[in-house]
Amino acid sequence: MRPIAIFCFFLATTLSLSAQTACIEGRVVDTSDAPIPYIQIIGIGPRGSKFLTGTDKDGHFRIANLPAGDYGIATGEEFRADFDKIRFNGVADVKNIPLVTVKAIVDNCSSVSLRRPERAHIHLLAKDVLTTEDVSTAKAVFRYNAQTSWNRDRSKEQDLIVPPLMEIQLQAGASGYEDSPIMTIPALQPGEMHELPLSLRPLQKGCISGQVVDHLGAPASGVSVQPDLVDDLMDRRVGSKATDKSGRFRFEGVQPGKYWISPTAMQLGYPWIPGHDNDVFITVEPSAGCKDLTINLGPKGATIELKVVDAQTHQPLMGSVVFFSGLLSNGITWVRRFDAPPILVPALKPLKVYAERNGYRASKEVGVGPLQPEETRQLTIELYPLASGEVKSQR
Repeated sequence: MRPIAIFCFFLATTLSLSAQTACIEGRVVDTSDAPIPYIQIIGIGPRGSKFLTGTDKDGHFRIANLPAGDYGIATGEEFRADFDKIRFNGVADVKNIPLVTVKAIVDNCSSVSLRRPERAHIHLLAKDVLTTEDVSTAKAVFRYNAQTSWNRDRSKEQDLIVPPLMEIQLQAGASGYEDSPIMTIPALQPGEMHELPLSLRPLQKGCISGQVVDHLGAPASGVSVQPDLVDDLMDRRVGSKATDKSGRFRFEGVQPGKYWISPTAMQLGYPWIPGHDNDVFITVEPSAGCKDLTINLGPKGATIELKVVDAQTHQPLMGSVVFFSGLLSNGITWVRRFDAPPILVPALKPLKVYAERNGYRASKEVGVGPLQPEETRQLTIELYPLASGEVKSQR
């Protein structure tokens, strides 16, 4: 799938927002005071709220827009698993995970420190199975078992940082090579450096070429074309390219496999929606030939001129966020967030929209009938202020 964002922080919050908010920041270090990067942070707060975020490369985290109150903070290893298994009514009820308590104060940022055992390291010693030369671009991912998600280390290529005292499964690979089998790595000790010899088999790379045409079938120049290798654990990214005057594009030396080819042509009036109907899936074989395709941008989009206003004063609300959603031809629902105009949406299909802003109740979902290509429609959404002490409801 297309990487929608590259981040040091991930925030999935079920916390409520109020007009007066607080902040919690902190750092996760090991027993030698070295920072622990990219580890998840679990927070449990008042009124049954909880949040999940993560540390950056320096072990720091920061959560803003919190209701004031007492919080319990903990670290977790498996992505979301520790977060989702918690069942509680308040911080005092949590029994199965150790918490560090901290008080969040209005208009202040409280600090907290968390300590974990020193990370272990796995150093890849990857070689080409045919030439025995080093493969310096080798990467690896790990998971705890077949039911858990894969984790990536973002700091180095050949050194994988892993939690100690836990058995893991590991898979390695490199651009131009077959992925290794999934290997089981016994639990490592805190601070241990484990060297892992690997033999990677080289692959003949492939090629992707083609043409992008507009809704009339004419060549579309200046369209950004992005190929993404589907289910690519090793992050073998291919940079996007713009089509030439004939609407043509070409990518040489790409890893064999299934690709999602996504065009972006908002400057020409075509909306960009993740998984949009004009995206193409192809399979690239290891071959000296080139896989050629034609991408039709389909109908042009429509424009929504949206106003978000205070329901009582009818004054515009700056800083509001709106979410549009709809259905693709395959029945999958897409959702896209818009922070500012222009709002370019698919034509000829019904849409839904709602708006949010700090200090206000989220609006109800509003239906928007199918718009014609290049049509402009005006829409106003009213938001009601939160009453004193009222908690913003979940959507």
